Amino acid sequence: MPAHCPISSDFTGEYRARLNALWVVALASTWLATAEPWFGVILISDFLLRDVLNKPRYSLSMRLSDALLSLFAVKDIRINAAPKRFAGILGFSMSSIVMVLLLFGNGWMWQVVLGNLMAFAALEAGVNFCLGCKLYGWFVRPKAIISPPFDESLAETAQPD
Repeated sequence: MPAHCPISSDFTGEYRARLNALWVVALASTWLATAEPWFGVILISDFLLRDVLNKPRYSLSMRLSDALLSLFAVKDIRINAAPKRFAGILGFSMSSIVMVLLLFGNGWMWQVVLGNLMAFAALEAGVNFCLGCKLYGWFVRPKAIISPPFDESLAETAQPD
């Protein structure tokens, strides 16, 4: 197995991630329909707990997803967590931008950003296409593969030009 595989030592469940995306779609569509900032606070705090702070046990969507999976006795498929966390950080960023735009009265711009977030989450929930994971593969992971860890023993033997 190559040194860059797996991406991280953390794993998550594929169905859990898809259910989390479904909760994001439900909460974001309610936020879009009502323009009530409290729905944004719930969405932002869930992204913050689950992905930014890496405290998924405190995340409401994670608890709901786990409860549904255990209720229906679904055996989850283990996948690398790093791309999903990166996608969640992008979701946190987008929902934070939506909140700022909404609070400062940018009429339609917050709806466009929130609609995009909903579309991305719907792709994940419906057809298992994670755009944030693709972006992770294009931008974050190549840097980890190309940049080997610094080896001090090689630096000591290097001769200056």
